[in-house]
Amino acid sequence: MKQLIYTVFLILVSVATVGAQLFNAPENLTLDADVNAVTLQWDSVVNADHYYIYWGKTRELANDRIRVEAQNRYEKTGLDPDTEYFFAVSAVISILGESRKSEIVSVVTLAEDVPPEPPLNFWITRIADIQETSVGLKWEKAPDSEPDGFYIHYGTQSGSYDNRISLGASKADVIVDGLISNIRYYFNISSYIDRGETIDESEMAQEIVIDTLPDDRPPDIPGRIRGSLVGEGAIQVHVDAGNETMVDYAGVNIYYGQVPDTRDLAVDAGKTATHTFDGLPMNTTWYFSAAAYDHSGNESEPTDEITVVVEEMGNYTGRFDDFSGGCFINSLTKDRYSGKPAYDVTDNKNKAGISGGYFLPHQTEFDDYYGRDNYPFFLFFERSLHRNVSVDFKAGYMRSKGNLRTIVSDTPTRVDATFTMIPTSASLNVKYPIIPYVWGFVGAGPDYWYIRETSDAVDNTSKWVGGYHGRAGLWLYNMDIRYRQWGMLLETQYSVVDRFGKNDIDVGGWLFLIGGFYSF
Repeated sequence: MKQLIYTVFLILVSVATVGAQLFNAPENLTLDADVNAVTLQWDSVVNADHYYIYWGKTRELANDRIRVEAQNRYEKTGLDPDTEYFFAVSAVISILGESRKSEIVSVVTLAEDVPPEPPLNFWITRIADIQETSVGLKWEKAPDSEPDGFYIHYGTQSGSYDNRISLGASKADVIVDGLISNIRYYFNISSYIDRGETIDESEMAQEIVIDTLPDDRPPDIPGRIRGSLVGEGAIQVHVDAGNETMVDYAGVNIYYGQVPDTRDLAVDAGKTATHTFDGLPMNTTWYFSAAAYDHSGNESEPTDEITVVVEEMGNYTGRFDDFSGGCFINSLTKDRYSGKPAYDVTDNKNKAGISGGYFLPHQTEFDDYYGRDNYPFFLFFERSLHRNVSVDFKAGYMRSKGNLRTIVSDTPTRVDATFTMIPTSASLNVKYPIIPYVWGFVGAGPDYWYIRETSDAVDNTSKWVGGYHGRAGLWLYNMDIRYRQWGMLLETQYSVVDRFGKNDIDVGGWLFLIGGFYSF
């Protein structure tokens, strides 16, 4: 019986294998490409239950196959533009299996239609080309743009163009005629590409305003006028002209005086629209307005008037002689008559204070146990031996919590541990003034640190370890003579702490500290 079943199984496998070879793969596979899609079509296979489409960007057809039910047409979407794709199709008959793949066919998707860029530097050819019924215009083709031509748009309302002139791609200037005299026209330009069935037009460039002759139309009122003191007895006035697209705009006149609504005095500020009035008397009030004018001498209505007072100026910290505020007020740092510093920071020989900050261990093994977030604080005392030489003594405290690790495999555990450190050090320092009330220092000396490590799982340990350090920082003395005994310390220190005693533990590293002190 088993032999019979095995024989039937071999016969069925053979039939399926031979059957799959008895019917041909789909033929006449054709591809029709668009920008992001390809349409496939092939000859139907008789009795096919469904088809598989194999595709990819190489002939290996590496992408997943697509199952298509009993139809001989399929559109593959979501493709990249301007890219070559490869396709093949197979047929599946349930009883016989899957046929061989068809011939591999490739196609390149279409490139995206990039709209043309608008022309640049659209303007009149010259002022003299503005006439009663015609104007001369010029422009430049945008870099890396190859349009088939240009459109000149114009009308008598801004942004609304009733007329259009089509020009070839070789053109860079034109005389537009047939205009009406003494009319304000608004011109713009675009480029286009003829794609056969459609015309792809660029965005508009920049609208320009042209008044045909005879021109009796003034420019628009300037947008804004501003004035401010720029020195002792000097006022600078700037006008936002707002007529930059008017081709015959020539500049602005700035009107000024000490009486409101006066236009007796004027300065031609031109297109820069900025002028500085100097030599003005102290404690006087001045009134300013501005009007725009064109090449034909037409002038707009004036802007609203602004007022600027010429008065004494002062800096923030020097405005009041009796200012009694914060620590760094300049009026309290110099003697009223000599101009020298109000006190000598070296008068007090001793400093005592407290500092705190951040400790960055040297050994990465310490990071594994207790991390890098360590915040010690210190008490310190310094004694000056000379104006530029001092000694200091410092003692601190730090406590960090972490977890123990195994000895052999160095695996972290969940057993809590506490690391306590009392660092002490002595330094010999050299100090020197950088600017008044700010002294820099460098120093070096020995370290002797007590460390203790406790845990419920292993024996507690404690050690004294020694080494040496280098340090640098700033003493910031209070500039207010009333608080001259107080100041701040900014310091960084690097300690190497494993050189004394029988141990191989380096608990040193970088200290970054900020603190305060009292001198006496």
